[in-house]
Amino acid sequence: MPTKPSPLSVQLHQSLELVAASLIDRYKLKHSRSEINLSEPLLRWVDFTHRFIAPRARRIEISRRLPKRLPSEIEAAYFLMLGRIRQGADLNPYQSVGLIKHHDTSGAKRQNRTDQLFADWGIHHLHLSAGTPREGDYFAPRSSWLLFCYIHHDLAALIDIRHHDDEDVFSDTDLVEALVERWPDLTSSFRARGITPGRSLTNSDRAMLRKAGVNTMLNINGHAYMGPGLGLTSAGTPAKTQFSLMHIHRAVDVLADDVIEDPNGQFAEHTRRFNITDAQYEFVLTPRGLAVYEKESQTAFVLPRVRDGSEQASVLEALHETVLPEWAFASLKEPDTLS
Repeated sequence: MPTKPSPLSVQLHQSLELVAASLIDRYKLKHSRSEINLSEPLLRWVDFTHRFIAPRARRIEISRRLPKRLPSEIEAAYFLMLGRIRQGADLNPYQSVGLIKHHDTSGAKRQNRTDQLFADWGIHHLHLSAGTPREGDYFAPRSSWLLFCYIHHDLAALIDIRHHDDEDVFSDTDLVEALVERWPDLTSSFRARGITPGRSLTNSDRAMLRKAGVNTMLNINGHAYMGPGLGLTSAGTPAKTQFSLMHIHRAVDVLADDVIEDPNGQFAEHTRRFNITDAQYEFVLTPRGLAVYEKESQTAFVLPRVRDGSEQASVLEALHETVLPEWAFASLKEPDTLS
């Protein structure tokens, strides 16, 4: 049976929501709070961080489904995109504008709460445009030709190039089949072993069920696969985002009850040193990252970051990275982020 959160944990959770709200404002994300049960700023912020492609130089691997000959009107744009990927340029201006302007986890319309293709299958789509963002606009000019890709750490797995108006293009199982076919090691963890796959759905049926928040297994070469994006909740929000929120809440509880309240820890030592009898803590953003701030002594304790070469992040390292990824922290030093 779940235990009731401690008052300190509740206080920290509330302040973390305020941090998330400030980041939403910083990135100018749409956050209407139309659906009260989905209005937490952390939900909106974490959905955005999952979809945002961290600027990093990546190697490129290509699916067999990618056309060997491209329409002349997009050939130059395609090779420019390859250069951006290899150089670690910001690819997000070529994503759907829904990343910032339209999709909203708290919105009234279920189908507009996130990018359903990415939430279900973990596949990004980038507009193949030779243009660059106009002054005052974060996004590059739109293109009807889309590059479908799977981003995994330092790898950009290019799956296919399709026209935006192709029928059911965003629910076409060929995209996942190509991913499994070309990168079996990357997708093996999504295979549901011991489960017999059911009949294959049409792409139209899958699109309809996805809009209703119903997750479906994929029948690929006689094996059952779950969507590499982990699917959607019944509310139309990404399941992966909900899992991340669960980890965040658990980490905050650990921080409150096992770290700050530890009588032999650094927080207790700090309060004794400064003779603080009623310490008050909250999360804040600092020039060094996400921190726990003690109000009376005006002291910030910066959360640890994942160290280079570390095989597994600690609870607090994971909390720092989930709430404030390195790319988001770096952008806080810039005069403006997105417009």
